[in-house]
Amino acid sequence: MRIYHSENVFDAALARIRWIYDEFPNVVASVSGGKDSTVIFHLCLQVAREKGRLPLKVMWLDQEA
Repeated sequence: MRIYHSENVFDAALARIRWIYDEFPNVVASVSGGKDSTVIFHLCLQVAREKGRLPLKVMWLDQEA
């Protein structure tokens, strides 16, 4: 059985990232260069702009080697 919500995935992700920015003074986005972490990077960048918390701190880590 599927349960549908009125909130879409994009809005839910932004809400979660906003909560992180509201609760923690130091936020770091970890990026590996893949599609998933690149999306997280862009969402964090969007929220950091909204909240006046630029520059966004980023840690690049790729463990596929």
